[in-house]
Amino acid sequence: MIFRVALAELRKARFKKRFWVLLIVMGVLVPLLQVLAAYFITRSVDGSSLDSGGNVSSAIAQNAATAFSLTRNFLGAALPFFILPIAAITGSFLIGEERGFKMWKVILVAQPNRPGVLTGKFLAGVALLSMLILAAATSSAVIGFLANLIFFRVPLQGDWGTLLPLLLLQCLVTAAPLALSMLLSSLIASPAMSLIGTVLLPSILEGIALLSISSQLNQVTPLNAPFQALKIQNLIQEIPRYFLTRNLNLGSGFAGSSASGGLFGGGGGGFGSGGRSNPFNNLVSFSWSEIGWSVMVSAVYAAAFALLFWLAWRRRDVLD
Repeated sequence: MIFRVALAELRKARFKKRFWVLLIVMGVLVPLLQVLAAYFITRSVDGSSLDSGGNVSSAIAQNAATAFSLTRNFLGAALPFFILPIAAITGSFLIGEERGFKMWKVILVAQPNRPGVLTGKFLAGVALLSMLILAAATSSAVIGFLANLIFFRVPLQGDWGTLLPLLLLQCLVTAAPLALSMLLSSLIASPAMSLIGTVLLPSILEGIALLSISSQLNQVTPLNAPFQALKIQNLIQEIPRYFLTRNLNLGSGFAGSSASGGLFGGGGGGFGSGGRSNPFNNLVSFSWSEIGWSVMVSAVYAAAFALLFWLAWRRRDVLD
C-alpha cells in the first residue's frame, strides 16, 4: 500500500507545472548562463596579453563549460540555493495541497491506514526530489558536453568517481528539509507561510543560536579576557557543525577544491601548469569524513522532523 501511494503521488506530480519549471531553471538556465559567461570571457581574453599560451581561456572553459564542471558547479554552487525551496514546494504539494482542497478526509477514508499513507507520501517526496536533482545534473552534463564539443574543445577530465556518489548522497539528505516542509505544512494552514517557514526558519533559528553564544561570556576581567575570547571563538567554530543548513550542502568543498585545483593545480591546463601552488588550499577542502558527518547530522534532523510530523497526525481528527 505504501508503494501504491508513493506511485500515485509521483504520477500526480508529472502534471504539476511547478516541478517542470524547477527542472528547467536548475538543469537548463543555470548551466546555459555559465556556458554563455565562459564563452564571452574566453573570447574577450583570447589572443590578449592576459592569455599567454591560451592557459587562461582553457582554464575558464574547463571550470565552467564542460560536462564535469557544469555538473560539479550545479552540485556545489547552484543546488545549495535551490534545495530548501524545492523541498518546501514538494512538501507543500504532498501535504498542503490536499489540505487546501479539503481532500484529507476522502484520502483517509479510501486508505484508512494513516501511517501507510504518510509514509508513502514521504517516500514519494524523497523520490521526486531525487529525480529533480539527478535530472538537473544530467541536463547540466549534456549541455556541458555539447558546449565543449561546439565551442571550446578543451580536454575532457574530471573526478566523476567522487562526484557521482556525492550526487546520490545529496539526494538522501534532502529527506531532512522535506520532513520539515511536511511538518510545517501540517501545522500551518497557509501554504505560503509553510513555504516561507521551510526556507527561512532554519536560518533564523541558527542565527539566534549564534547570537546566544554571547550569553556564554562570564564576567570579563583583564585577566580572563583572552580566555573568554578563545571560548567564544571555539563555540562559533563548533556549533555551526550541528546546523541543518550547513550540513545540507555536500558539494561545496568538493566543487571549491576541484575548481581551484583546475586553475592553480598541476594539471588541466590551468594557471598551475607551470608548477604554481594552489593558494586556496587552506580555504577550500574536501574530505569524506566531513561528508559522513553531514549525512549523519541530516539524518538526525530528518528523524526528528519525521517524529514530530507523525505526532502531529496522531490525533483522531484530520487536517482540513
